[in-house]
Amino acid sequence: MKKTLLLATWCVLLLSCNTQPKHYAPVNPNVTPEAKALLAMLYRSVDEGKIISAQHHNESLIAHPERYEQDRDRILQATGKVPMIWGGDMGWDREAVVNKAVEEYEKGHIITLMWHSQRPTDEGPTIFKEQCQGEFP
Repeated sequence: MKKTLLLATWCVLLLSCNTQPKHYAPVNPNVTPEAKALLAMLYRSVDEGKIISAQHHNESLIAHPERYEQDRDRILQATGKVPMIWGGDMGWDREAVVNKAVEEYEKGHIITLMWHSQRPTDEGPTIFKEQCQGEFP
């Protein structure tokens, strides 16, 4: 019994020590050339041991754009690079978010967009922190 367990353990260890990186085909068979190029770049970055970082704006992009710039500048100062991925939330000033997304895309960044819905009891534009830490009436 011990020999069988030892043999099984060795087999698992040997099979799991594959040094070849795994590259998966896109899930969508109709993927665009741009998406294929992005996937290839992401795989290449991981293969080369690079870290892919992101920066997500919040409502301060609209109210206090200098905070976003300060955060980006601190990252640049510390690492010598700016984050490759820029994330935005369509739950606030959509026009400003879209404009900023286009601006960041034109700089070569990967764009991610999301939408956080406000609580059903809130009306009009809201602040995310107030929603998350707020109380329901």
